[in-house]
Amino acid sequence: MARGTPPGVIAVASASGILPPLAGSPVWDDVPGVRLYGGWRPEEVIRVRHPSARLLVAGHRLADAGTVAADFRAAMESGDPDRLTGRFGACLILIVRLPRPGGPPYACEFQARTDLAGQFPLYSSGRARETVVGTHPNLVAEAHGRAFDPLSFAGRIACPHVMPLWGDRSPYEDVTRLPSGTWMHIAASGRQATSSGSAHELVSLDEGARELRAALDEAVRLRCAGATESEPVSADLSGGLDSTSVAFLAARHAAAPVEAVTYHHPAVPAADLAEASRSAALDSRLRPAVVHGTDDTLPYQALGEPAVFGEPAPGALAWRRSALRLQHAATVRARLHLTGEGADALLGAAPSYLAELARPGSARRFAAHCARQARLRHTSAFGLAVRARRTAASSPAEALSALAATLTRPPEPGAFGWPDGVAWWPVAPEALRWLTPRARADLADLAGGSAVPGVRSAADMAARTELRHSADTQRHLRELGAGLGVAVHAPFLDDAVVAACLRVPASAKVAPDAFKPLLARAVHGLVPGEVLSRRTKGDYTGEDYRGARRAAAAIRGLLTGSRLADLGIVDPAAVGRTVDRLLAGVEVPLGSLNALLATEAWLRSPAPPVPSLPAPPGPEPAARP
Repeated sequence: MARGTPPGVIAVASASGILPPLAGSPVWDDVPGVRLYGGWRPEEVIRVRHPSARLLVAGHRLADAGTVAADFRAAMESGDPDRLTGRFGACLILIVRLPRPGGPPYACEFQARTDLAGQFPLYSSGRARETVVGTHPNLVAEAHGRAFDPLSFAGRIACPHVMPLWGDRSPYEDVTRLPSGTWMHIAASGRQATSSGSAHELVSLDEGARELRAALDEAVRLRCAGATESEPVSADLSGGLDSTSVAFLAARHAAAPVEAVTYHHPAVPAADLAEASRSAALDSRLRPAVVHGTDDTLPYQALGEPAVFGEPAPGALAWRRSALRLQHAATVRARLHLTGEGADALLGAAPSYLAELARPGSARRFAAHCARQARLRHTSAFGLAVRARRTAASSPAEALSALAATLTRPPEPGAFGWPDGVAWWPVAPEALRWLTPRARADLADLAGGSAVPGVRSAADMAARTELRHSADTQRHLRELGAGLGVAVHAPFLDDAVVAACLRVPASAKVAPDAFKPLLARAVHGLVPGEVLSRRTKGDYTGEDYRGARRAAAAIRGLLTGSRLADLGIVDPAAVGRTVDRLLAGVEVPLGSLNALLATEAWLRSPAPPVPSLPAPPGPEPAARP
């Protein structure tokens, strides 16, 4: 697939009066340092003028331009930018403070905020008297001539569950990712946080379900407005609880039947087709469609043409499979396509939820959960209890120090399963042993000095980490869709939905008599009960193994002259042993291996051209004082 330039924003605050090379075209003629590039849709962008400032909103905004302009005026009058944050689904917000009269034309200052999940991120790079911020780290790096950051690659590959090691980094040195859901002040001299975002108190499962019900239903309703027979809404329908709930909500609100798309590979069935067919039969407003995978759409079949732009994305290894659903949406001229991405991170609970129960007053419930999980996982209840109590008794800083020691002397490779997740920072020993001693030592130093995240528990940290991975996955899918002419939306990643789910403790999201009880309660009466009774989820791991065997030569080719080895990050021989195990059908740390292979493919791919594209037409009301 030929890679184009996905939609993005890039801006510069400079005291020098000299504009660095930037992609795109100016959003406003009198503010040349704020630019849009790629194929933004008109409904995805709002631009507002104010006598002393400008506002740019880009992403899945759910408010009309007039309302946004009024909110911007109120925010400017009160000095409170949070007056803007309640109106949007998931988007980035950029308030541009204009230079003083007679000052350098690029001496703007910005207030910037991204969505809570991080689907529309911003990256920044600073040098003498100049700061560049943008959606894609490669373009920010290009503006300042930044080199690759080996430590970022190492952390993402070997420690995907340890976000303090890579969460604010990018593939490039000195190009950092801004924290999600936080207002940042950006000037030529640098950047700093001006608010830490919302830190709401915890609520009960019932209250969280009420908040989720309102937020999710509204998110889907607003997206379905304007659907017609000729331009319907399409939605994933896997038969699982998440995407199926979104599809049924869409059917309630759309004025035309919803194109319900199910993926199925006949040679590697994932048990989703039968469930999806049963679900689709429950509502005549769903128009079922099945797209069939082939051996050519299996993972790893297009390693030489990764459909990814700004940074490595493991999902790009299976982009042909993802494209099947989106191509169908394009064929039926869908105005947008809905996915269930983000739901697993927000509605489930990581194994470390057991540590939340390992506290005084919860002994009986703690023992019951340990026993139940032990039966499900064929492991020891006592062992789970020991892990949970150890995790509950340690702080994230103490656990990072222990991780530093593990990185220095990794244990022998062995099975890495659900019980290992009962920890602050679970890591797979096999993945650690891919790294060179120098890379492990550098990661250990980083772990010892990393900032301690402000989270309530290990399970809360795990949820936020998985949410970040989900946002990155959806970002890749959204950019893939943009190349196919399809807008891809994930209602579960809207700010209001994310906030509602994160307010519910992880331990409340697990029940012996229900699967994903938070969602089940939230959509009760909106989604048929038969849908809510499913307790399983489709497993597509078989496609990875089948695809790997078919692409064995290409996978091994990535390790020949490995770019990661050239950067001093991995030992190709160690990775090769894992690949041999993968090809033999043996269980391996697939998530880490896919991150490694995606990075190797990305490092080999030529940078696509960045054309100067005109800003999209769209509403630009004035926020009059």
